[in-house]
Formats: sequence, structure tokens, C-alpha cells
Amino acid sequence: MAVLPGVGREPPSRQALVRHCGEMEVARREDRRYAYGIWADDELVGTLSLSNVFRGPLQSATLGLWLDRDARGRGIGSDAVALACRSAFALLELHRLDAGVQPGNHASLGALRHNGFTEIGLARGYLLIAGQWTDHLLLERLRE
Repeated sequence: MAVLPGVGREPPSRQALVRHCGEMEVARREDRRYAYGIWADDELVGTLSLSNVFRGPLQSATLGLWLDRDARGRGIGSDAVALACRSAFALLELHRLDAGVQPGNHASLGALRHNGFTEIGLARGYLLIAGQWTDHLLLERLRE
């Protein structure tokens, strides 16, 4: 089983996964967040989410992607982003998707750019990761 981001170095317990899935289901019903598992060869290899869903005049969400190290470089992330974009624009009827990526994360940047995301700019100290405020490149994609 893959180690999930934000959980620690070990795979989460069954109880933690059940709780997490329940929280994600509530967020989906409330149209706040849509979480997906990424599977390859019958194994969970990553997660993708459409979070910070805003309706009204904004109609946007933030795309988040995480892949297990062994799943990178195989096109799995790019395929997952493509499916998420289709879902966001066709089913959820969003207008805009945003994504933030650490500048050195070439795999995620490639997956996003391959799917029509364009760079907005650098956000300094954007996200707290492992106790460090990290810079992120911000990207966007609009519904075609």
C-alpha cells in the first residue's frame, strides 16, 4: 500500500483510511472537494483531488496530485490529470482549474503542461511541507 501525503512515513491504519474516506465523502456531497485514488496494476499508487471548489461567478477548483515514487515517469499522472480535467469541466461544469507545484517537480509539471496548464508565476513560501515553507509554481487551465 502506498504511503499517503500528510500521513507520515508508514501506510495509514485501516481506521485512519476509513475516517479519511468518510471525510472525503462528506466534502463531495457538500461540493467542496472531490478525491480520487490513482490505481495501477491493482495497487493504489497515488491520489488526485479537486479541492477548494468555488461556485458562483468563480466556478473553480484546485487540482492536487500525488504519485508514489515507483509510479512516476510512466504516464500515470498525466492520464489521471486528463481524466480529472474532463470531470471538472464536463461533469462539475467548472470554468477554471489551478495547480501549485514545487519548481523542481518536473514530473508533475510535465503532467500538467501536457494537459494544457500554463504557468501563472512563482508563489514564494506558498505551502508548508515537512515544516518548511516551500515555493510553488502556480499554473492554470481554463475550460475550452
